[in-house]
Amino acid sequence: MIDETEDYRIIVDPDGVTRKHWKVYTTTPQELDFPVKQPKDWREIRPLLKAHEERLPENLEAQVAHARERQRFVVLSFIEPCTLARKLLGNRQWVESLQAQSPTLDEILETGVRLIVETVDIALKRLTAAGFRQSPCDGVWLHAELAYTHGAFMTDREYRSVVLPYHRQLVAELKRRGLAVMLYTQGNALTFLKSVHKSGFDAVLPLESFSQNDLATFKRTYGQRTALGGNISADRLMESDEAAEREVSEKVRVGLGEDFSGYLFCLDRPVPPSLPLERYMKALSIARSIA
Repeated sequence: MIDETEDYRIIVDPDGVTRKHWKVYTTTPQELDFPVKQPKDWREIRPLLKAHEERLPENLEAQVAHARERQRFVVLSFIEPCTLARKLLGNRQWVESLQAQSPTLDEILETGVRLIVETVDIALKRLTAAGFRQSPCDGVWLHAELAYTHGAFMTDREYRSVVLPYHRQLVAELKRRGLAVMLYTQGNALTFLKSVHKSGFDAVLPLESFSQNDLATFKRTYGQRTALGGNISADRLMESDEAAEREVSEKVRVGLGEDFSGYLFCLDRPVPPSLPLERYMKALSIARSIA
């Protein structure tokens, strides 16, 4: 804790980023400072980014058993490597590193890939030893922050030359372990859908509706390459029961479609606290009835 008032708290979070967390309304915390300002900071942090047992939840086996009993799709969730770099470097230095293709950025991306793959191996070994047969997990969920409302934080060229090789390497390693790979990135996802056949991602979501992501267009263009998910407007669900029913019915039918690779139901951003639980449960019911 660095500072606290009636309106906010300023704290250094576990990832080393200093953030202002507002108390008076629900919003994304404001990022104020980042842990890597120069190469020596990265050299101090790099040895800490290693896979080990403590990175996994203590009740991992119980969580997987609970999910399997209910026929759930089981994933291991990680910060995507390029997003790890953004959290370490901060927005400006991260973008400049992409443009300059800096060696430090390459080291962070390489470290991020290794961290995920080795942690997955520890998890699979632990679950297998606990008696889970065949593949105890179904996939890996990569949480990313690679885009904003009008596009990606990088050009197509920067993505293909700097980030894509690491995405391809990561996806290949995870698929060798029998795992599906899902990229969750907010903002406009067009850059990543254009290259999805090269990266190998099995699914891209949540396709925020206010970020110029058109589910119908994406399904026609990219739907045979990858499963798409989301595009259910949280704003529409908060309007009324009728608006929520229309939004879910229309988007799920478009997402499922015919002759395409599939659709993952989710809202286009985290469920807002102001959304009534009954309406959300109704939305789930509508989606299941269509599927």
